[in-house]
Amino acid sequence: MGFRQTLILVVCLTLSLLMFGCGGREEASSASSNKSIEHKLAEVNKGGYVSEEDISVNRFRFLLTQLSDRLPESREKIADISVYGQNDLRKIGVAESLLNIMEGMYQATIFVKPKTQGEYAEWIAAYLTVREQGLSHDEAVDGLAKMFPAIRSKISKK
Repeated sequence: MGFRQTLILVVCLTLSLLMFGCGGREEASSASSNKSIEHKLAEVNKGGYVSEEDISVNRFRFLLTQLSDRLPESREKIADISVYGQNDLRKIGVAESLLNIMEGMYQATIFVKPKTQGEYAEWIAAYLTVREQGLSHDEAVDGLAKMFPAIRSKISKK
C-alpha cells in the first residue's frame, strides 16, 4: 500500500470514528440529562455508573430532601455546592467522598431550626476551612454542629 492510499485510509477511519464518537456522546449526554439529581450524585460519588436502584441513590435523595428542608437552597443548588466543595477539598489534597460530605452536613445541621441558620454554602465553606487546617471529617462536622449556630447568631446581632 502506497503513502497516498494509507493517508486516505487513515483520514476515512478518523472521520468514521469522529462521526460515531459524536453520536455516542450525544446519546450519553441525553441519557445523563434524564437522570435524577440523586442518581447523578451517586455516580459522581462512585466515579462511574450506578444503577438507579442502588442504595446510594436513595441515600442522596434523603440527604437532599433533609438539607433543602432545613436550608434555603434548592436540591439542585445543594447538589452543585456539594460537588464544588468536594472538588475544593481535592485541590488541597483531601480525599473525601461526596456522600460523606453531605452526611456530615446533614449531621451538623440536624438541630437547626429550618431556614434560620444560614445558607448551605456557608456550612460547606466552614467545613472546607477547618478541613484545610487539618481537622478530620468527624472533627470538622462535630465542630460545626457545636459552633456554627453560635457564630451565626453573633453575626446577625451585629
